Amino acid sequence: MPKDFRYPAQTDLWIPLALCATQRSSREVNSLIVVGRLKRNHSIIPGTSDPVEALSLMYTDTIEHDPRVLRFVIEMMGADRVMLGSDMPFPIGDHEPMTIVNNAGLKPDQVAAIGGGTAAKLFRIN
Repeated sequence: MPKDFRYPAQTDLWIPLALCATQRSSREVNSLIVVGRLKRNHSIIPGTSDPVEALSLMYTDTIEHDPRVLRFVIEMMGADRVMLGSDMPFPIGDHEPMTIVNNAGLKPDQVAAIGGGTAAKLFRIN
């Protein structure tokens, strides 16, 4: 290990972030891919944070530009942690944000949660 390396403490939240805007759509997926490693780390090193618990406290959006990736995010985080996003007015934005949701092969209750149900609960909108 490098000289000043330390394992994340219980109060640290470690999320690998993309390095440039063109990688934005893979940022959440990169975070999810390392969950297995972080779970292993948590199981063998006292004082490290539980990555599954951390994921349960986070929300993300549907800007993945690939229905397969959206299904993976939902499998890892749950549809109740994913909200519809568009990234408008930025050029990388999704001009038809429900298309990816409709093409992901989700259950009706998952589509309803992502399409506004989760946001309504989170922001206490009736």
